[in-house]
Formats: sequence, C-alpha cells, structure tokens
Amino acid sequence: MASTAHLPNMGTAAIPKDQAIPAILSSAIRRILARLRVLRSVPGAPVATTSSLLPFIPKPVKIIFLLLVLINSPSFPFQWHLRVWSHALKAYYLVYRKGRGRYLREWEAENLKAGQVRGLRTKIKRRAWLDDCDYNIHLSNSCYAKNSDSARMDYCVQSMSPIFTPGVNVALAGSHYNFLKEIPMGSEYLMETRIAGWGEKWLYIVTEFIIYPKSKPTSNLKAAKAQIDAKIASAPTSSAGPAIPSISAPGTGESTPQVSGTASPIPNMEEAKKVAARTRPARSDGGIVACLAVFEYCFKIGRVTIPPRVALYFAFQSPKQDERDHARKMILSKDQGRAWLRGGWRDEPNAADIGRNIGMDDSVTEEQSGEAWYDKTRKGMEGVAEGLSVL
Repeated sequence: MASTAHLPNMGTAAIPKDQAIPAILSSAIRRILARLRVLRSVPGAPVATTSSLLPFIPKPVKIIFLLLVLINSPSFPFQWHLRVWSHALKAYYLVYRKGRGRYLREWEAENLKAGQVRGLRTKIKRRAWLDDCDYNIHLSNSCYAKNSDSARMDYCVQSMSPIFTPGVNVALAGSHYNFLKEIPMGSEYLMETRIAGWGEKWLYIVTEFIIYPKSKPTSNLKAAKAQIDAKIASAPTSSAGPAIPSISAPGTGESTPQVSGTASPIPNMEEAKKVAARTRPARSDGGIVACLAVFEYCFKIGRVTIPPRVALYFAFQSPKQDERDHARKMILSKDQGRAWLRGGWRDEPNAADIGRNIGMDDSVTEEQSGEAWYDKTRKGMEGVAEGLSVL
C-alpha cells in the first residue's frame, strides 16, 4: 500500500521575520490542512467535528452579518423588478394559457364586478423595514416613490389590461406627494390606488399610504384636536390672503371628491395643511392616510399621444356593452387596433364623444349630472401646474 504523504508542520517551519504569517491566519491554515488529512486517510467516512464554517471570524460578527442580510433582503438585486413586473408577467401568462379571447372575457367580467375605473381600488400591503427607513426611524421619503411603483403597475393591469395588447405605453410625466403623517419603522402599511380623473392628455392616478393604529383615539387626543381647531378658528387672517376652498377626498373609494362653494381665508400654508388634514373624512375601516401621492400619466403608441378617454374606451371602460364589444372586436382584429389608436378614432362619427360617458352611470348623461367627477381633479392639478410655473 502506498504511504500517504504528509505535509510539513506549519508550526515548526522557520519563517523569516519579514515573511511572518499573522497568528490568526496561520491557525486557520492548520485547521484546513488537518481536515484535508482526515478526508484523505478515511475515504467516505463522515467527519466528526465541532468546528464551524470560517472559524477565524468571531461568532458575534457572523450573527450581525446574517441579521443585516436578512433585514436588507427586500432590497436585494432584482427585488424591485420582481415586485413591479410580476403583475404584468402574470397577465401575459394568463393570455398564453387561456387564449386572448377567453382572457378578455374573464377580465371584463372581473372589471365590471369591481366597478370599472370609478370603483376599482387595488391594495398592496408592505412593511417599513430597516432598508426603507431613514435616520429618523420612519419610512424614508424616497421609498414612497419606490414602493408605489408596484402598486401603480398592479392598478394599470387590473384597470386597463386590454390597452397594452397593441403595444400602448403608459408614461409617467410627474408625481406629487403630500406627507401627512409618518410611517414608523416596523409598521405595516397599505397602498391603495385608484383613478382620480383625466383630461385630454393627462390621466391622474392616486395612491394613498394608509396605516392602522392599534389603539383608538383617546380623550386626550380628542382634546388636542379641539385645541387645534380653536387655534385655527382664532388665528388672525389677512384680507389679501388667498382663499382656500374646502376639499374632501374619498377615503374608502365609496365617494368622489367634493368641492364646496364656500371659501375659508387661511393665514398661511401650515394652517391650510392642518385644515385639510382636519376636514378629511375618516375611513370607515379606521385607517389613517399617511401620504397622498398623485401621478400624472399619458398614453403613447409609438410617438402618438392617445387621449385618456379614447384609451379607456379601448380598455373596456365604457358603461355600454355595445361599445365594449366594439373595443373587443378591434383588439381581436389583425392589427389589434393599432391604426384606430394612432388616429383612426378621429374618423368615427362620434369622435368628440368617445369615452365621455366613462365613469358615469349608463342612464345619466354628463349634462344631467353637471360637471363630471374626473374634471374636478383635472382642474385641481392644472392649478398645481400653474403654481409650479412661477418657480
């Protein structure tokens, strides 16, 4: 039998001072060589050892490293891509498995059940992990934008899936955030997304970041609220100051924003924000809106801009069945409606009225109901754009 060659003992070899190996590295090399000798001498035998992996690293350092990896796992490479694109990939898979005709029928039924664009609300829950929080120990402002990407993608797929068949893109043109309350580290929050309105070019999507406090408001909190109300009521106002209309926005998706005809003089922007937070109706589920985000979108096919009302008509959002059937016929045609979206809709005899009834009851016209609900958001956002133009 051939004798096993033994490596020299590293502890007894003479090493010049200028080439000395650090003691911790030398000890690690000895342990590795000892394991190799055991494996070579007893082939196939299990190695009984209590030594851990990378023994030269202290155990507390290993634990801290593993905890950091676990806590920051939501920010690993491609995690954002998976969260955002999983909604679109699921839709593509369903089209492939069911066929486009069956997918559109089932999608239309679910969309009608949800109330189409006016009633549909999509909800995604997340938690404020360490990787999303800043040094103030609450959700960082930048993470509202990052995490809302998946919420908006989910909403676009659930509310406008047919529009993507011919290759239409929904381009983000602007975003606005109003931070009302912090989301503490470790808290669970809900992102609820809905359509707020549109004009001839821009579509406005709203995402609310909602938290649910564990305890109900106490008498002390009610007393503090009463003090704020009294302070606002007694605050001196300037006759030349701007009048801020009282605006209420839906908290649960069961009502639409209402603008009262009266205006209240507000001394400054800080008091205006307090009034807005105070007059906002409470949610029936007990949630508190921590942030209100508004996003401006436009529809593009190539370099051609599609009016939102035309795009929503194509996405089966009309309250009339014959109009939804017309959109389905175009999607299932050879060119999937591309020519119509690129400008063919202008040749329709009712081109000026296409999509005007979207979001309204089939039996009620826009003239009978007064100003359309989606126009109120458009006017409000145009006021924001006018304000930004002076900067």
